[in-house]
Amino acid sequence: MILNSDLIEHLTPERLDLLAELDGAGLFAESGETFEIYHERLKRIRDKFKAISDELETEAGFAPFDDLEFSKDDLISDEIMEEAAEITNSLYAFKIDWVPGFFLSTNLGMLWGGCAISVPEENFSLFLIRKSFRSVKKWFIYRRDELLAHELCHIARTPLHDYRFEEYFAYQTSFSRLRRYMGNCFIYRYDAIGFIMPVMLLLFVQIMITVEFVQIAIWPFWITAGLYPLWLFIRNQLARNIIHRARRKLAWICAAPSAVLFRCSASDITEFAAAPDDDATIKLWQDKAEHELRWKIIDYRFNY
Repeated sequence: MILNSDLIEHLTPERLDLLAELDGAGLFAESGETFEIYHERLKRIRDKFKAISDELETEAGFAPFDDLEFSKDDLISDEIMEEAAEITNSLYAFKIDWVPGFFLSTNLGMLWGGCAISVPEENFSLFLIRKSFRSVKKWFIYRRDELLAHELCHIARTPLHDYRFEEYFAYQTSFSRLRRYMGNCFIYRYDAIGFIMPVMLLLFVQIMITVEFVQIAIWPFWITAGLYPLWLFIRNQLARNIIHRARRKLAWICAAPSAVLFRCSASDITEFAAAPDDDATIKLWQDKAEHELRWKIIDYRFNY
């Protein structure tokens, strides 16, 4: 495990090979982060996960929150983690082995498959999947490897603080073409509410009309129910257009445009998408690589 090695202690700004190794482990530098700040953050992350590992060896176990407690037996095995790592590595050139994952025995409902939890202020992340996945690779609509890969994408991109394109990248791990397309529709908490509430209102009004409690036209409610879903589809397609334009611009100057985009902030992506020509794309890349640690590492790993 990379966080247990001496690599972090011996890290220097000149050792781009070691910085690239950390990048390949999903330990990205934040936007605008200097080497000194990044190095200190790595040390805090290392120390936190060492403390978690020590707690798991005790009888009390690891309790990240008041209502959650885990023992060493709850850990997801390395073999299962490798299933997800192969997906993230093929798509985005990173494999995370330093974030603990746990099988959750608490029942959170039949539709829940798993989730990632990141607590940046305490320098740790973890992810949870339902206990059914301990013995089966598929449950209901979920595949274990797809679900874990999705959550690992969220953990890796946490330092980028990007909500606009976050779900797009995570859902590209899906084996369903529909989920890969639709994944970025719901990016804010209020999106699900905006989607379902007009539908529920439509249903309520239709019931009231059916039982002859009211006599009003139903068509305005159908329009209302369709407006927010339509906006979600439009926003999703606009985001996809931006990403695809940026990928086309990057494709001829870097070895893995999808992996580079995965490490881009929302502003990076929109800047590359808006570059007027190839010369402007190259200059934008060079300027970023000259002034920002994250881009120095990207340039080292993926530039031709």
